[in-house]
Formats: sequence, C-alpha cells, structure tokens
Amino acid sequence: MVIIITGCASPAAEKSRANDRVEQLPSSPSGPTGNGEPLNQTSTSTPPVVGSTTAIPTAPPNGTLRVHYVNVGQGDGTIWELPGGSFIVYDCGPPVGSAAANPVVQALHGLGVASGGTLFALVASHGHNDHTGGCEEVLSEFRVLHAYETWYEGADAPQSYHRFQDELKAEGATMHVLHATTALEGEETFHAGDQLALPQDARAAGVSAEVLWPPDWQGSSWDDIAASSVAVRLSFGTTSFCFQGDVEEAQERELTQRLGERGCDVYLMGHHGSKYASSSGWVHAMHPLLAPVSFGNNTYGHPTSEALCRVQSEGTKVYATQRDGSIAVESDGRRLSVQPDEPETKDYCVPGIDYWAT
Repeated sequence: MVIIITGCASPAAEKSRANDRVEQLPSSPSGPTGNGEPLNQTSTSTPPVVGSTTAIPTAPPNGTLRVHYVNVGQGDGTIWELPGGSFIVYDCGPPVGSAAANPVVQALHGLGVASGGTLFALVASHGHNDHTGGCEEVLSEFRVLHAYETWYEGADAPQSYHRFQDELKAEGATMHVLHATTALEGEETFHAGDQLALPQDARAAGVSAEVLWPPDWQGSSWDDIAASSVAVRLSFGTTSFCFQGDVEEAQERELTQRLGERGCDVYLMGHHGSKYASSSGWVHAMHPLLAPVSFGNNTYGHPTSEALCRVQSEGTKVYATQRDGSIAVESDGRRLSVQPDEPETKDYCVPGIDYWAT
C-alpha cells in the first residue's frame, strides 16, 4: 500500500507511515522524460529561467522528479532530473582522470544527455576535491547554463581549485557566487534564503530549490571552506530533499532554525557520515524517511556508527552508495520510491556495530 502525502504531519505520525510512503522504483524508462521519448540534449537553446533571489510560489506538482545519488567513491555527486527533462548537478565527486571514466558523466549519458548537451545548472557545494574535483570532467563534456560556487579567493587554495575556477570562467555560464569579485564579470550573488534559478517548466511543474546555507562566508582559510558549503532544500509538491555538502554540527544548529517546521523527506547525510555531522537536533528537525550516504573506501572512518545511529534513531532508512552503488529516489510530488531498495540492515545504535566490520 502507498499512502499519498497530502501535507505536513508531526514527526511521530510521519514515522509511523514511513514504510507506506516509500515504494519500489520501477526500472528506468527508455528516455529521461519518462514517456519513452528521448530529449534533444544537444540543443543550444536556453530554457526560460525563473529568477534566483526571491521566493516564488510553485504550482501543484506535475510530472516526476528523480534525484540520482551517483556512486562516485569517496565523495558526493548527485543529479537532479527535473520535470520537463532538464538536469542539475550538485557536486561531481573526485577526479578520475578523464570525462569518459567519470561516474557523473557516465550517469548523465545513461539518462540521455549526449556529449555537448546542456545541463541547466552546476551547484558546487564547496571547493574540496571530493566534491568538485570531478567537475572539470563534467564541464569538459557538457554545456552548463548556470553555476553556483562559493568562490574562495584565498592564496592558500590548491592549484586544482584554481583550475576549476578557470574552467567555470571559460564555460560562459551565469555565475552565482557568495560575494562580488573582480575575477568575474556579470556575476550574481546568492545567500541563504535565496531560490536557485530553475527552468520555467520545472517551476511550473511544482519544483523549488531554496538555499539554506550559507548566509555569508564562515571562515578565512582553505581548511575552513567546508563550513560555507552550499546547502539546498529541493522541493516538489509535498516531498523534499536536503543537501548540505560538508557542513557540520555548528552550522547544522543554524540550519535547524532556518528549516523550521518544514522537515525534509530525503537527506543526503552530511560529510559522508562523519561523526561531526548529522547532529541529533538537525536530523530530528528534518525527520527524513530516507538517507543516502555517499562514500567509498577511505581512511577517515566514514561513515561512523555515531552518525548512522542518530539517523536511524529517527526511523530513517539508510542507503550506502559503497554497498548499493548509485541510488535513485523518485517523487511524483506526493509519493517517494527508491531503487535499489536495499537499506542498511545493521542497527548502528548497538555498541560495537560498525559499517566496515564483517
């Protein structure tokens, strides 16, 4: 049985219905529109855009929104497949050496986006290599119309980040940055509370995307830039998805206040399951149904039992890209479905239980 989500309910009520609100996602349709008709992704025409700074009422949901949590190894890389057929990439994972081998590029090709095709936007949560290192490979393969980037200008940034900035400048996309800069021309600034630019057809179908973080720069060095990660709440009808890059508990306290009573159904766990992210107050405020966590073999201990326990304590199903591969969550604006539907079966609140233990 599937229960249609018709509005906000209390966290306890939502948890009691969690299993009924998530159904198995059927096999992918033959084209990214879901009706078997492939998109002409090589078109150079620019979709009409709804502005990015003010809250805009959305229409009742129409169509399908799919979020693909791509298995990029130790990093984050997601693709938002919008109603109407446009695509937004939020983070690209680490570099792999070529566009052909890049998991996000491969996933976009699998969704029908041809080489030289158009992505409506690229959102870089922050400049660390496990989030944006692969973006150079994505930019080399596709045209991007809008780019969101915090735009760090400190002298301690690595050369790889400077290359990424150069690629963005060469792309000719409309640049959205945290602060005005002489390094760019015609850039637009954004902050917490603003709306991401979206294609007009996606907005008309009921999609919105609010920047939850940051309000401004949160640090002064390269090591601090994760605290300024671009966090976004993507909404479609009564369903919602949250992305936070690598912000941690200090920022999550403010995120909790910004989120208010709205909640978030699907939560990409912060900082790959670090014990310093996915704090109990923040997770309780979201009361998510599903929580993908993106990571690969690593020496950081990601994901930690502490973070996984805090998420599971809300009754949330956890999905690990390292075990499941790429994960797709589909919404019709009322219901959610997931593929593959293989959540973690370990209880990470039990002392001694660890993701990596055999």
